[in-house]
Amino acid sequence: MRTLLTFVASRLLKLLAYWVMTAHLMTPLIPLLFGPVEPWDFDHYAQTYFRRLPFFESREPVTTRETLIRIVFTLRWIWLNFVDVDAAHTFLGIIFVGILRLDSPQEWPTMFGSPLEAYSLRRYWGRFWHRLVHKPYLGLAKVVSRKLHVHKSGLRLEKLFLTFLIFLISGLAHAIVSVRGGKLIEAVDDVSFYCVNSAVIAVEGVVIGLVSPIRPFLPAWCCKIVGFIWVFTFWFWAAPKWAYHEVHEELLSEVERRNRMQGLEMFTGMLGGK
Repeated sequence: MRTLLTFVASRLLKLLAYWVMTAHLMTPLIPLLFGPVEPWDFDHYAQTYFRRLPFFESREPVTTRETLIRIVFTLRWIWLNFVDVDAAHTFLGIIFVGILRLDSPQEWPTMFGSPLEAYSLRRYWGRFWHRLVHKPYLGLAKVVSRKLHVHKSGLRLEKLFLTFLIFLISGLAHAIVSVRGGKLIEAVDDVSFYCVNSAVIAVEGVVIGLVSPIRPFLPAWCCKIVGFIWVFTFWFWAAPKWAYHEVHEELLSEVERRNRMQGLEMFTGMLGGK
């Protein structure tokens, strides 16, 4: 009973912490720091960044405000994606363990690893992010790999191929949800996003292999700091490309709603004046 109460209490406290952090910090963080934001803060120009740095030719170079918004948005995006999944898992754990008593606390372990383990993109997905779908996706990927005889090309190539297929299946799964919601462009973006992740992980592995001779001469904390900077830089580039358009559309809808309200107020005022 004590284990059960501890499980429920800890999960309730986690949900409370998630709500406080999300509702009172992460959600209002950008307007709080930068004031009112407009649709053009998240338009197609804002989705690109590195190509618009000052030493590249660009008609609209990046600004300090844009850079800071992008940094905060990336942190917020990672947090919200994490909380969306983990809060649902935590809530269901309370239901099935604490209320329905169908499961034991041991059957509902934490979904995510430590963010301190995410000092490479591969480790971000493999050590920190949840692995709920990893086994079924890996099993399906192995079936495809065997059908195509990829294993005959060597272990390294097979691992790269399996990684690509796992991310491709993940992208297709997200794309199906987008298509069902009538978001065809988002469906293409979903597949592209996950395929890009697999490609970057492959390149990352090559780079890590190239620098491996000098790693023994560097302190572990130094390697990890470089890794964290790299992972954040990747998400700093990738997250806005994947998510800015949704924010842009929401802000456009909000501007349109405000304009309609202002027009209605002006029209009502004109009628009242008559």
